[in-house]
Amino acid sequence: IGNFPYNISSQIFFKILDYKEQVPQVVCMIQKEVAERIAEKPGTKTYGILSVLLQAWYDIEYLFTVGEGAFNPPPKVKSAVIRLVRNSRTELGCDEALFKTVVKTGFNQRRKTLRNSLKPLIRAKADRLGWSEEQLAEFIADPVFELRPERLSVEDFIAVDEALLPHPPTNSIIEAREMLIMDLLLKHLIHGGHISRKKIGSLGVDATFQHFCVCVLDGHTLL
Repeated sequence: IGNFPYNISSQIFFKILDYKEQVPQVVCMIQKEVAERIAEKPGTKTYGILSVLLQAWYDIEYLFTVGEGAFNPPPKVKSAVIRLVRNSRTELGCDEALFKTVVKTGFNQRRKTLRNSLKPLIRAKADRLGWSEEQLAEFIADPVFELRPERLSVEDFIAVDEALLPHPPTNSIIEAREMLIMDLLLKHLIHGGHISRKKIGSLGVDATFQHFCVCVLDGHTLL
């Protein structure tokens, strides 16, 4: 709990990520724009690197705004109080270092589609695996590479990360998403983890696979 120095608040959050297993909850006051960015959901210009990296590990709630008049002398910016609570995720299910690289690389060129901003990473994978130009073209034909980074959820970035591994267990974004859902389903069945129909639908898999997942959740026999 604290009032973070506004000029280094981002660095503090990155350090919190380094010690996420020792930091179960954070309640802090920071600059309003930074608070909005951290709590933002995909689809807006406010959503960015900190949004993805923190939301991967924390449930984040924007609590309230603090006006300039609450301080003496009054600052030139508004403030906000937010709360971060460590979620149940114990691992990303992907290469965490590559995950950070993909997120940062994408948002550092946020006006570009992933096909362009991640081109060095895509080319590196193609070179390592000895892909032909046709194989490379097939890989980047996935619709996710036509998106800008602010359109991707945490789960989408995990799927992209899996697909960019030198020898990933899957060879497409769609298959990586399906593997992610299968992992969530297993945790749901074995450990009582939580996954909803809405969660499955948000991960961009086809209707047949969604039907399979819903049947598993409901305990129905697959015909």
